[in-house]
Amino acid sequence: MVFLFSIVAQWFSRGAFLQIFFQQEEDLFLISIFLGSVILSSPIQGYMSDLTSRKKVIVLALLASIISLLIMLFGPRVTSLKFPIICGVAAVVNGVFGNVFPASGAGLSERTGEEKRSLLYSVLFRYLGLGVGALMPLPQMSKLVFAVSLVTVALLWVIWDIEDGEIVLDKS
Repeated sequence: MVFLFSIVAQWFSRGAFLQIFFQQEEDLFLISIFLGSVILSSPIQGYMSDLTSRKKVIVLALLASIISLLIMLFGPRVTSLKFPIICGVAAVVNGVFGNVFPASGAGLSERTGEEKRSLLYSVLFRYLGLGVGALMPLPQMSKLVFAVSLVTVALLWVIWDIEDGEIVLDKS
């Protein structure tokens, strides 16, 4: 459940990003930057989770998601850059560092012992979070604040419930 919640929280933030990107004139450019960085970073993050631990990679990814959301929230207030440039920076941060799916999917697969079922759950929750984040009828600011809150809860849950290699609550 911890892995699924981290997937939903992170992908909800991506859905919020995509809805904001579609409202910009440079929407296809922003989405291309975002998706390109996700595609390029996925194998690296998968390798890093194998090399170090799932928890470290998931924590880094959730932190990057929070940072990218905070860039979107406070960037226009603290810098004179145009909003599409701020969106592009946030897209790169979230896309390159904020991809929780490889580590969470692998962790869920190890936890359930059934690769097909864990992949089904991972993909279902991934796109459920993405769809809800993109379609939720809230203003941008409210959606970004909600996304920061959701990802922060997921981050705290991962830190609290997962030790390197084990889930704390399952100890006897």
